[in-house]
This record gives sequence, structure tokens and C-alpha cells, in this order.
Amino acid sequence: MYLDQYFEQSANQYPDAVALEQGEKRISYSEVEATSNRLARYLRQQGIGRDDKVILLLPRCAEVIIVMLGILKAGAAYIPLDPEIPADRLNFIQEDAEAKMLITSDEILERIGIGLKYKSLFNLDSQWDQLSVYSSDHLSIGDRTPDDLCYLIYTSGTTGKPKGVMLEHRNVANYLQGALEIYPIDTTFRALQGFSVSFDASVEEI
Repeated sequence: MYLDQYFEQSANQYPDAVALEQGEKRISYSEVEATSNRLARYLRQQGIGRDDKVILLLPRCAEVIIVMLGILKAGAAYIPLDPEIPADRLNFIQEDAEAKMLITSDEILERIGIGLKYKSLFNLDSQWDQLSVYSSDHLSIGDRTPDDLCYLIYTSGTTGKPKGVMLEHRNVANYLQGALEIYPIDTTFRALQGFSVSFDASVEEI
């Protein structure tokens, strides 16, 4: 089982239920599923595929979850980074991880764009609407395996250079399955996205 498949199951069962809330914004499971499928197709068209790595550098927003799912649906792995990260550290991580794309926003580009290097860029603010031309149907990645990389999280680097810690889909799925067996979670529950996505405890919340 893959991390994005947990969401797909809920989207099939409860398409009209609210999946994400941010302020007055309400996004249903079917809307998240459709947009993440469109993003996955866009990424595949840009040459992003199985075991490629994509940096996720966005402010706290509902779209972060959609982008994360889109990256996974394309067969790639995401690297979540804190938007407060200095440009030189971001450049180091991008080179060290051999990331093929950076997904970010206008605000972050304006703040740390000087000195920022990237191989390929998707700007959430200026390119989001372009996804509407892509199909929202489920995208099948036939060559995936549970041993494929799910995400890569970098340490803070307080004792030296940041180091990447790799998690495979198998590891994440096993943990989530165990958590679902222990915690009595049902459709009445709500989860607060409290942790930064650059901290792996956020995966459980999501």
C-alpha cells in the first residue's frame, strides 16, 4: 500500500466530505483527489517519475497536502522543507538530494529568490490554474513497488551539514496501519495540522 492510496480510499468512500479546512476554505475529498491527479499528470509531463525527488517549499496552506499527494501519485518522492530555510541551505539540499524540481510560491521566491538555484520550478501562485487542462482521472504508475521512496526529510544540520533520512512507502504504510488499529478513529474526527511538514510527525497528522 502507498501513502496516497490511503487518501484515494477515503475519496472513493466519502467524495463529498470535507477533506481539508483552512479558515473559510473547505475542500472536499473528490476535489483534492481530482487536483492531485492533475498535478501528477503535469509532473509526469515534465519528466518527473518513479523515485525522482521533488522539493516542497510552501507556506502553511491546504494546497500543501494536495501537492504532496500529486508528487506521490506521479511516482516521485517529496522533500518537505521549512520556508524559513536560507537559500544557501536550500541549494545544498537540492544538490545533495539530486532533486529534479522545486515547488514553491511567489512569497518565498520574493524572499529568498536571490541566490536560489533550481533545475525546474512549479510556482503555486502563477501556475496552479494551468492544471485545469489535465485529466482528473486516477493515474496508474505500473512500475511502483512498496520499496519505492515516499519522502526524504533532512535533519536540522546543527552538528554539521543537514543529512537526508529516506522513508519508503512500505515503512510509512506499516506505521499508519498500526496507528489505525490502535487509535479509534472514525469519520467524526478532525486532525489539526500542527507540525511543520519538514518534521516527519506531520505524516501521521496528514
